[in-house]
Amino acid sequence: MEANNMNVPYIVYEAMLEKEDRQQRRMVIVIILLIILLVTSNLVWVYEWSQYDYVDSESVELDAGDGGNANYIGRNGKIINGSSEGDEDENSEETERLSRDEKKEALT
Repeated sequence: MEANNMNVPYIVYEAMLEKEDRQQRRMVIVIILLIILLVTSNLVWVYEWSQYDYVDSESVELDAGDGGNANYIGRNGKIINGSSEGDEDENSEETERLSRDEKKEALT
């Protein structure tokens, strides 16, 4: 038995090459389509993301109904004290400076 000496007809070899060429063309088309879809998807997400308006400062309206102090605990745990009429506490300049410093730290 001569298993090592098998001859493949030329026509069969050519047919296999044609099949492989068609398969490679299909794979290239699929790869190009996937790249186009990925770029399109990313562009859509960037467009949607940029539609939002981002605000640097936070405005909160408080009401202490009984004339007492209106306190607010911010997201970072800082407590802001004020009166029920909307008056700020005596350390308002220091509070503003601290909030600006926190924003600078957040940006860096």
